[in-house]
Amino acid sequence: MKTLLLILLSLGLCAGSAYADSIYLKDGKIVRGTIIEEDDKTILLETRDTQRIDKSTIESVKRDSLGRGEPSGPKKLETVLKIAADVAGRNSFSNVKVVGTNTIHRGDSTIDPGVTLTAEEIYYVLPAIGIGAGISYQTPRKEPVSGGRFNFIPIYGLVRLRSMPTGSNNYAFATAQFGYNYFVADHEYAGAGNYVMTNGAYAGLGGGYVFGRMQVEVLYTVDQGRLSGNDNDSLGAHYSISADAAYHKISLSIGYIF
Repeated sequence: MKTLLLILLSLGLCAGSAYADSIYLKDGKIVRGTIIEEDDKTILLETRDTQRIDKSTIESVKRDSLGRGEPSGPKKLETVLKIAADVAGRNSFSNVKVVGTNTIHRGDSTIDPGVTLTAEEIYYVLPAIGIGAGISYQTPRKEPVSGGRFNFIPIYGLVRLRSMPTGSNNYAFATAQFGYNYFVADHEYAGAGNYVMTNGAYAGLGGGYVFGRMQVEVLYTVDQGRLSGNDNDSLGAHYSISADAAYHKISLSIGYIF
């Protein structure tokens, strides 16, 4: 968990520092940040705070090569860091096979809310169409029937469709995600002392709204994997168990765009 937080923070710092616009003033000073607004007389620059610079004091302006923060036209590249509350989750099992005397129930169950951290990179091949990739970390959550804990770590590609951004970078968007899950669980979730978790597919669909540097999003996702294992029951009899697992959830997130 700490390692992932460091990775997400590093991504944000790199994104924020590597793509700044530069304003060269006539007095020799250089001011770096992100240009968020421009008119005939001034430029509004976002740094640690926001400052408006009179064009009469400017020698030259160098914008970042990828078009981040340009006041005219949509951005081409966005790095988004998100934190989400998974407010509605449902865990289910299918293709359940038990050989032996184990009687663990494998059905649908409601999962308590959890937290997901996500980093995404999106490049707009057209003003309204973006493609990209992302990685998420779901904090471990409890499956109430078995008492075990599990979580998925999806890595995915994405497509985003957006409305035309305004000068202050406001727009609505829809997104679709498809990828691959790393499936992690303990032996109680698997129902066996010796067990293997097999990774599976990931898919997500949702939409949201961007206002300036902030983003809100609602996302429906499905994480899939498979469990298998074996153990001895309380009477010493050997058994084996296998099942496909699916975790459906709705997430509400807030994000920051670099």
